[in-house]
Amino acid sequence: MLYHDQHVGVGAPRFPERLRTIPRPPTGLYVQGDLSAINRPAVAIIGGRAAPRSARDWARDMAQDLAQAGFVVVSGLARGIDQSAHRGAVWAQKPTFAFLGGGIERHNDSYLIREMLDNGGALLSEYGPDDQITGWRLRQRNRLIVGLADVVIVADATRTPPAGSGATQAALDAVEARRPVLAPEWVDLPGVVGAKFVEEPADVLREYAGAVGRSI
Repeated sequence: MLYHDQHVGVGAPRFPERLRTIPRPPTGLYVQGDLSAINRPAVAIIGGRAAPRSARDWARDMAQDLAQAGFVVVSGLARGIDQSAHRGAVWAQKPTFAFLGGGIERHNDSYLIREMLDNGGALLSEYGPDDQITGWRLRQRNRLIVGLADVVIVADATRTPPAGSGATQAALDAVEARRPVLAPEWVDLPGVVGAKFVEEPADVLREYAGAVGRSI
């Protein structure tokens, strides 16, 4: 059983500072893991479950490099880009946080999760421990992924008719939360105003410095 009795309310000192000011902030979070790195500089790396291998490898390598540079990696633990991003942080032996679209107990134990927790990361959810995973909750949790981050990278935006790309919607959430959005050349983000090109970690470091007014 992954869940243990750790609920952090919005007024608690350990509640993530960046989530206090996003549109529709959560009233609290259920947590499995370590929150000591929760307010460090953070980058969200998101994308589709059906992303091609090339995009997954790119996301993993970018996450590893950015984790080594000092960023906490944030994503959603879904197959595809999300798990690749978490894996990159694990390879760097650095913390990574996953926001879930359901209760923590709904996620089966896995080697990746154990490695995430062993490296100072955590699973987080605004839903009760046994709440079911639903499409609506997955979409809602995207605002928390991008809200915890200082910079958001969309590594893939594969469209899944009829709902369209969840990554594109998350990018729109990032714009609403006033987070910079970056994407590699193969990603199309229709309607996402101000998205910039990213090729290497230096692009992210530069965008971070511009967004927060200091270097990492």
